[in-house]
Amino acid sequence: MFQLQPRIGIRALGIALTTILLLASPTLVSSSYSEYVGKINNHLQEGNDALATGDLQTAIQNYESCLKLDPNQRYCNINFASALVDMNESEQDETIKRERTARATSVLRHVLSLHPEDGDAAFNLALLLQDSSHSENVTREAAKLYEIAVHAADIDAEGEDRWDALANMAAAKQELGEFLGPYGARRSYERAIVLLEAMVEEYSAYINQILYDEDAAKREYDEEGLNDAQMQVNSINAYLSKLYYGYGTVLAELLPSDCLRLMTEESLMIDKKEGTDENSAKMVCETNAVNAMRLAVDLDGN
Repeated sequence: MFQLQPRIGIRALGIALTTILLLASPTLVSSSYSEYVGKINNHLQEGNDALATGDLQTAIQNYESCLKLDPNQRYCNINFASALVDMNESEQDETIKRERTARATSVLRHVLSLHPEDGDAAFNLALLLQDSSHSENVTREAAKLYEIAVHAADIDAEGEDRWDALANMAAAKQELGEFLGPYGARRSYERAIVLLEAMVEEYSAYINQILYDEDAAKREYDEEGLNDAQMQVNSINAYLSKLYYGYGTVLAELLPSDCLRLMTEESLMIDKKEGTDENSAKMVCETNAVNAMRLAVDLDGN
């Protein structure tokens, strides 16, 4: 699965569980209720601050205190699950790790029972499920959860695009043989690729500005910024390599009838006008599959 934020094979472009930094804000109806909400917010904020600095014990203690006041507090639950999973990274006792994972899974299922369209809870739960099992049933459930995460981002005008959810959904849908449709593997790979390539363009523009713009010689050379930007480009290109590989394998597996259907749809494929019937459309798919594989090789830094 996919990892670039505070988790492929494609299957393992992981990203660490998403944490939420919002505070509770219900309508205040009395001073005592205001104090109650204030305590919840304080525990949430202190938990978030501790989580950000890697003080996981303090973070967990604050989230647990928050949940004692309100067991249904959405963001305390999601961040509590994230902290539990982070604790497992340095844990040697497999029994304790399984217990933490089970508790985190239960917490996230609780959030989704109250908020079925919560994209962060859905994304985090999908990662946990896929880390615990490779069965078809788990992959199918994870794919549905990633779809919830992608849909939540799509309808949130102020939210960030979820390339991570798109990438993991693409891999899961490919594993299930679900290639077509707006949330199928083909379209999901394409959307994730477009988002990551835009990020590469931004970093590359910054690198070029440091090195080549008119005032570059007059400014103090930002070697640290340059190195960091180049590391980011290299890291993103490594993900893009895996995405292009997955995309290429999907195109290669499509039926001729599916390829013909794609000739009239928006996609990253080139030379679609040459696909006038099933046979020629299949050739277009195969040519684009080879091109995607070549890009995957070119982008692979290993």
